[in-house]
Amino acid sequence: MRPLPFFLVLLAALLPACDALPDSGTAGEVVVEAFFVAGEPLADLSLRRSVALGSQPNTGINDAQARVELLRADGSVEATCPYTPQTIAGRYQGTCGASMRIVLPLRRYRLVAEVPGTGMVRAETLVPGVFQIITSSADTVVYQGPERLTYTVSRSAYPGRNAIFLFTTESLLNPPTIRDAVPFVRSFLDRDNDGQIDDDDGDFTLDDLRIGGSPLLNEANYERNADGTLSIRLPWIAVAFLGPNRIAINAVDDNINDFLRSADVQQGGSTSSPGEILNILDHVDNGTGVFGSYARVSRDVFIRE
Repeated sequence: MRPLPFFLVLLAALLPACDALPDSGTAGEVVVEAFFVAGEPLADLSLRRSVALGSQPNTGINDAQARVELLRADGSVEATCPYTPQTIAGRYQGTCGASMRIVLPLRRYRLVAEVPGTGMVRAETLVPGVFQIITSSADTVVYQGPERLTYTVSRSAYPGRNAIFLFTTESLLNPPTIRDAVPFVRSFLDRDNDGQIDDDDGDFTLDDLRIGGSPLLNEANYERNADGTLSIRLPWIAVAFLGPNRIAINAVDDNINDFLRSADVQQGGSTSSPGEILNILDHVDNGTGVFGSYARVSRDVFIRE
C-alpha cells in the first residue's frame, strides 16, 4: 500500500464519519476518535481496539461506560453528557441535557471512558473560538490562475498561541469524474505514466478523493488588516476537482494540530513501512487517537480550468 496523500490524512482526521485512524503500532490499544465543532451539536464518539499492521480493521468496543464533561476554568465539572453505544460497532452517541447539546467555543471538554480490560481512558480538548468570513474575493475562480481566491475573516481566538488553520475542499459533483480532476490528481493516479487513468486506482476511487485538504497554516503567515481581520488565500494543493466546491476554513485545537503535524512528518520521510504511522503525537491518556475540536466557516465556489 502506498503512503496516503496528505489530504487523505486530513480526511481521516476531520470527518467523524471516517472509520480509519492510523494504527499506533500497539495491538489492543484503545483508539479514540471524536471531533467537536464549535457551535454545533456534540459529535458521536468512536472507541476501537487497534490491531497489528496488516491485520483486520480495528475492532469496535461496545461495552465501555463513556461520558463527556464540560469543565469550568478551575477544572471542576460543570455538566456531564453520558454516551451510549449505538448499532454501529464502537460508535457512541451523547444523550445530553440542554447545557451540553451545543459545543461552546473557548471551553474545555473532557472525555472519560471506562473500558473493560483497559481501565480509564481520558482526553481533553480546548475548543477554538468561532470566527466569520467577512468577504470573499470571488465566487468563480480559475484554477492556478493569476487571481488567488482570498477570504477576509475575523480572528479565531486560542489561548496561548495564534490560530492554526487548515483548508478542506469538498467537490459538489456527484460523482466527480477523471475529466474533473485537477492536473495534480490526474498525475497521481497515472502511476504508469501511460496517460491512461482509471476511476478505480486499486487502493481508492475518485470519490475517495472528493475531499481535499491543505497543510496546517499559522495565522502569522497571513496578512493582518488594520481592522484586525485576516486575509487568507486558498492553497491550490487543497483542490482536487474543478467545478463546484465547498471551501471550509478550519481553526483547529492543539490535539488535531499535534496529530496532523506528527502524521505529516512521518508520511513525508519516515523509514517506517508505507502506510504505517508510528509514535503519533496524541493527547489520550491510556489510549491513542484524537479527541479534538475545531471551529469552521465555509463558502461555495466554482473553480474553472
